[in-house]
Amino acid sequence: MLLSRSPKLPSLSASCKVNADAAFPRGLPALLGLATALGVGLSLPAPASAVTLADNLGETTISGVAVDYTSPTVANWQGMKFNTTSASIINSVTVKLANGSAVNTGSVAFDIYTVDGGGLPGSKVASVGSILASSIATTDANYTLNSLSLALNPYSSYYLLASPVGFNSGTGITWRYTSTPNGFGYTPPVRARSGNNGSSFFFGPGTDYLQLKIEASADVPGPLPVLGGAAAFGWSRRLRLRLRAANKAAGCGSHGA
Repeated sequence: MLLSRSPKLPSLSASCKVNADAAFPRGLPALLGLATALGVGLSLPAPASAVTLADNLGETTISGVAVDYTSPTVANWQGMKFNTTSASIINSVTVKLANGSAVNTGSVAFDIYTVDGGGLPGSKVASVGSILASSIATTDANYTLNSLSLALNPYSSYYLLASPVGFNSGTGITWRYTSTPNGFGYTPPVRARSGNNGSSFFFGPGTDYLQLKIEASADVPGPLPVLGGAAAFGWSRRLRLRLRAANKAAGCGSHGA
């Protein structure tokens, strides 16, 4: 908030009863107190703004790809690439899943990986969380992992990967997909998969887009009203000088600067 005019300075009599340093102590606390008294707002950082990085949950579901074990020790992983913007702190991840095999043991783990030089998943950078298989319905439904605070690099690409944990061999969860390439902010969306526990990856079919929603935020500091703060500081300085002049005229001696 800008001040349209400077406050009127109080008239001073030549009296030793007023001590400039005591009446107006120096430093930031004094400035903040004075700014409050004058109605000058010194703003704090604004609340983080929510941004949807990817969202295709509303698209028509075609089928699903398996997140499962093909043998007791070999698993299929599935993933989709997404991009961050200035909003790069992941707050929540929602995926559309189905438990067609009625798996009642284990869980599906979700992790975030970098993108390597070939455009495939590189190294793991964050664990998003897990969804119990027993909590996943046999029909399509959305499942959300929230209350996250996963800091990624802004304006960068990553993969959200799903992997099975503790399933019986031959059973698994399906991550549902659509054939419509909407909701990712880039075209065409890229899917990746692994058939060997994430040891290596290859690109999935270019028309199968796994359904998800990723929400993030960016900490954006609010603008500091410099002119308002400067006005408060200048008014304080001028008043201190007048108080010192009055003390000197009354023979009270000078005070430290």
